[in-house]
Amino acid sequence: MANSCFQTFDINPQKSVSLEDPFNFESADMTLSCKVAEKVRAELYVNNPKLFADIAGMSATKYRSDLETQLGKIDDQISDLGLEVSKSGTLGTIEVLYNILEFEVAKYALTMCLVPDVTVTKFSCVIGLLGTIKGGRDILTGDISRNAQLERVEELRKALRKERQRFESVRQKIVAASLDEAEKRTEATFYRLCRQIETSCLR
Repeated sequence: MANSCFQTFDINPQKSVSLEDPFNFESADMTLSCKVAEKVRAELYVNNPKLFADIAGMSATKYRSDLETQLGKIDDQISDLGLEVSKSGTLGTIEVLYNILEFEVAKYALTMCLVPDVTVTKFSCVIGLLGTIKGGRDILTGDISRNAQLERVEELRKALRKERQRFESVRQKIVAASLDEAEKRTEATFYRLCRQIETSCLR
């Protein structure tokens, strides 16, 4: 593993990066702001390099439970965002909450993508949440009304409900054998993620 991937990068926050290539899913739409993509990479890889190496020794029950916890965090962030919009919060506060939400969604998607069962990854990596997050960033511009902002929040709630339904339909397919294979994929996956950010996001 290249040493540069163990350090944090000086990111241009105005740029975005497509995370389609690291997972080789032609239909995936995982475009994130570079700021959020680097935050995800730093937490999952730089600051905690053993996180996914431990997956092989984790029970499938624990892995599913962790994913359910991540979905709960996404739900909480959407609620916080909706509350801030409802009380006409500042754009700065709304942006902070939106970026945290984007981070939690990306972390969930990346974790699900490590499960090698095609019926799981194809179904869960290409989640509507990421597309809704990307399409709803006009909530941060100040160019739309509060009612339109609230509509964006409701769209996020609907996308989360759909993702919960998807997760329930595939959760029993996440088995111990899949986790063994997931560990084998981890190094190559995050090396590609590192290179994608290096190529697209640096100042």
